Amino acid sequence: MNIRTWCIGIAVAMNMSALAYAVDKAAEKGAPAAAPDADAETVCEADVFYSWKRLPPPPAPGATAAAAAASPFEPEEVFFQKIIKRGTAKEALEAEVKSNAPSVEGKAREACVRLHENAGLCVADAVSLLGGAFSSLDFETRRVVRDRVVGDCAATSGQCLKTRVGDTTCRTDAPVVAATPAPEKKK
Repeated sequence: MNIRTWCIGIAVAMNMSALAYAVDKAAEKGAPAAAPDADAETVCEADVFYSWKRLPPPPAPGATAAAAAASPFEPEEVFFQKIIKRGTAKEALEAEVKSNAPSVEGKAREACVRLHENAGLCVADAVSLLGGAFSSLDFETRRVVRDRVVGDCAATSGQCLKTRVGDTTCRTDAPVVAATPAPEKKK
């Protein structure tokens, strides 16, 4: 797992945690559960994935052709993005999700190629993330950082295989009704 993937995962987890906290607080305050009605919002979503396979290590000198062709790595499926559409008409939302799927699949393919098939671009992206800090390092430290980045990029280099859109799921969310606190009785 590279640092970029780790940072994105942490950000998503923090977002989900904050949302769960807000829902729990609303429940504690006694917010009434509203029944689905005309104001209810329908949400349709589908996950987009890409698959890639690591490149096998270079064959040892004198290895047979069959041993060189066998790859010890299995294809990996990676979550790319969730397509989310909101509205009131479920059928229209499902159609909108399906119509957006090809463009998101194209973006997933581009991201896969950028991350896994172009080692030079991987190194350039990593060094650009360091910004001006890289140029302020001494030569020995630069060499160590460069070697580490090249090693990380080599570990994630491979071949992009395919993209996939998961099943479209729809749910109806009732509108959130703010609970009004009961008036306090004077003694």
